[in-house]
Amino acid sequence: FPRKMSFMRPTLALLGCVALLTTCHAQSPTERAATALTQLMRWYDAREGQFSGIGWWHTGNALTSLCENGLYTSTSTYNNIVADMYNKNQNFTTEGYDDEGWWGLAWLECYALTNQKNYLTLAESVYSDLVKAWDTTTCGGGVWWDRRRTYKNAITNELFLSMSTKLYLATKNSTYLSWAQQEWKWFQGSTMINAQGLINDGIVTSTCKNNGQTVWTYNQGVVLGGLVDLYEVTRDNSFLVAASRIANATISSMVTSKGILQEGCEPRNCDGDQIQFKGIFMRNLGYLYKATSNSYYGSFVQKNADSIWNADRSGSMLGFVWSGPFDAGDAARQSSALDALNAAILVK
Repeated sequence: FPRKMSFMRPTLALLGCVALLTTCHAQSPTERAATALTQLMRWYDAREGQFSGIGWWHTGNALTSLCENGLYTSTSTYNNIVADMYNKNQNFTTEGYDDEGWWGLAWLECYALTNQKNYLTLAESVYSDLVKAWDTTTCGGGVWWDRRRTYKNAITNELFLSMSTKLYLATKNSTYLSWAQQEWKWFQGSTMINAQGLINDGIVTSTCKNNGQTVWTYNQGVVLGGLVDLYEVTRDNSFLVAASRIANATISSMVTSKGILQEGCEPRNCDGDQIQFKGIFMRNLGYLYKATSNSYYGSFVQKNADSIWNADRSGSMLGFVWSGPFDAGDAARQSSALDALNAAILVK
C-alpha cells in the first residue's frame, strides 16, 4: 500500500532552458526518455532498494519502466540498479494480490532485458502465490483481489492474464498458456467490460455483475498486453480485435478536448495511486501498436509524449496532468510519464 507521497515543486531555475540546456535540446523520443529516466533515478534509495516517497506497487512499476527503457534502447546502463533491487527485495506477499502482479511483471521485463534467470525464477515464485487466488466457487472463476477474499476486480485478473502469457512466452510451459486462456474466457463473461467497451473496476460478488465503479485508465491498459501476447502465441486475430475495441473506446472517451489521456479525477481529485495509472495504459498501448502498426495508436502515443514534454515538464521532472501545467515531481509521476515516452520510442 502506498506510503506518504513526497513532492518536488518547480523552481525558477528548473523552468528555463538556459539553466538546463541539455534537457531542452533532448528532443528525440530516445533522448527524452533517457532524460526522464535519469531524473527518475535521482529518487532511487540504494539503502532500501526502492524509490523514495512512493508506495510499494509504484516501485514495481518504476522498475518495469526502467527495464523497458533498457529493452527498447538496447542499453544496460541501470542493470546494476536492477540487481540491487533484486538483492534487497525478495518478499512480495502483501494483503493485495495485485501488488504481487505488478512486481511479477517487473521481474519478467527485467528478465527480458538481462536474460538473468534468477529474475525469471523470482517471477515464477510470485506467480505461484498469485495463482492460489483463483476461485471458482464465487462467480465461476477469476482471482481475488485480497487474501480475505472480499472482492474480484479487473486489475488483479488482468495482471494474472498478463503474467500468465509472459511466463508462457519465457518458458514455453503450457500450464501458463492454459491459465491465460482460462482467465480471458472468464474475464469476457464477467460483465466487467461494459456496453461502451470500457472496463469498470470490478464485480459485485453477490450478483456476479459489473459494479459500475470508476473506469480507470490502467484497467484499460494491462489487458491489452495480455491480449497482444495471446495473439502472438496463437495468431488468433480475435485477441487483437478485443484489444482494439478497448483501446479505441479509451482513446475516444478518456481524453481532454485536445486528445490527451486523462483520469476522471483530474486535475485535483486524484490520490497517490491514481497518478500512476495513465502510464500503464500507454505502456500497453505501445505493445498493441507494435503488434498492429496501427497509426491511430502511434499518433496517440506521440501526441501524449509531446504534450508531456512540452506542457507538463519542469526541467527534467514530469508531472501528472499531461495536458499541463506541471504540478509536482515524484517517482510515481515520473515513471508514469516515462511509460509514455518509452512507448513513443516504438513509434519514432
